Order: sequence, then C-alpha cells, then structure tokens
Amino acid sequence: MKTKKVQTVLWLDACTHSGVTFKECLEDEPEIVETYGIVVHNDKKYVIIMTHNSNGEHNDYLKIPKSLVRKIC
Repeated sequence: MKTKKVQTVLWLDACTHSGVTFKECLEDEPEIVETYGIVVHNDKKYVIIMTHNSNGEHNDYLKIPKSLVRKIC
C-alpha cells in the first residue's frame, strides 16, 4: 500500500464578531485556517482532507468548499 504524505490546506474560515461595530467587522482581516492531514479528494468543488489526532490516528474528514481554499502544500 502506498503511503500518502501529510499536507497542509490553508483556507478561509467563517467567523463571528461580538462586541464590535459593523465597521470594525468589515475592517477585520479574514481568518486563515491551517488543517493538516491527507488530502483524499480534490476536484473543482471540494477538497476533502482526512485529519489526524496527535497520536496519528484517523480523526475526521473535513470537506472544504474549493472557493475557500487558498493553498495546499
């Protein structure tokens, strides 16, 4: 069985803003999230990454809309 390498997916996350004005919310920079794991699917619509916990055990599949993905490395 071929071993797949762990990759990093950088993607824009939705976030909430509480205790700020609308203007402050607009001025805030988007949150870039780094997710580490094995990319198991990558097409025009989605990237699906199988994430791992700190023991290297399978954790979850994360399905990220491709429009939010900034980089896979």
